[in-house]
Amino acid sequence: MFSVSKKILSAAILLPAMLWADRVEQNFGGIGVQIFNNGKFPQVAMVIPGTPADAAGILPGDRIEAADGASLEGLTSDQATEAMRGEAGREIVLSVRRGDELLEVKAALVRLAVKMESCGELREKRSGAIKGSDVRSALNAGRFALLSVDAAPLADSDALPEGCGWGYSVAMPDREADARDASKAAKAASANKERLYTVDGKSWSGKRLKELGTPSIQ
Repeated sequence: MFSVSKKILSAAILLPAMLWADRVEQNFGGIGVQIFNNGKFPQVAMVIPGTPADAAGILPGDRIEAADGASLEGLTSDQATEAMRGEAGREIVLSVRRGDELLEVKAALVRLAVKMESCGELREKRSGAIKGSDVRSALNAGRFALLSVDAAPLADSDALPEGCGWGYSVAMPDREADARDASKAAKAASANKERLYTVDGKSWSGKRLKELGTPSIQ
């Protein structure tokens, strides 16, 4: 017998299991890992860098044994994936086995946009060396989308590995919209911020100095 401890983690994205087609696009609510079938329970193949799942400490090699109390034993990767998906905003509780520990993971599902294309198709479309930036372009992925190849992160400057199976991007549309709104608000605030001028040790707005007839304002 081994000892079992429970810890609370929090996560927020789930990638689909391996899909067999040349090009796949999906939108769904999930948490932050890619899984595969290890023969008994689904196992984490990769945690997407920079996601809440990554920040929560979920690791490759973790086994996911149950979702909301329902056992995932014996399910295929696709079946287990479906059991961990749902409407964005819904909370799901996962039982995750890491060595001798049983981790209780509370995950808030978020909306994801996933695009996948086989490396064979990517190479057919482009000649010469292919970089991550080429994969981003081929998938029409935005600059905030995270790129991966098989079960490894892919930077824009990285070369597409020989013999790889899949290149894919993962975007969080709601968060990207929030980031764009924040950027626009910051730019608008910067544009509207009135420039101040120092005259005789005092700060004056350009408008006020012009009203006073100061000739030094250009």
